[in-house]
Amino acid sequence: MYGCTAAGACISIMPRSVVALMGPPGAVRQMPLMQVVTYLACRAGFDTAAFNAFRDCVAEAANLNSESDHAR
Repeated sequence: MYGCTAAGACISIMPRSVVALMGPPGAVRQMPLMQVVTYLACRAGFDTAAFNAFRDCVAEAANLNSESDHAR
């Protein structure tokens, strides 16, 4: 997406974290649009050590406010 935008082919809407991984924007102009709520979804009963570690890591990095309800 970023490469197409830099080449002048289109626009891209992507999370800031993805843009940050791509280095200096060069000729690409960045414009924040909005903040959104993001959900991590999984099948009921899905339970592996790797997924649990990933979920815990994401939950620790989350910037949810105290009114948000996120189920484990």
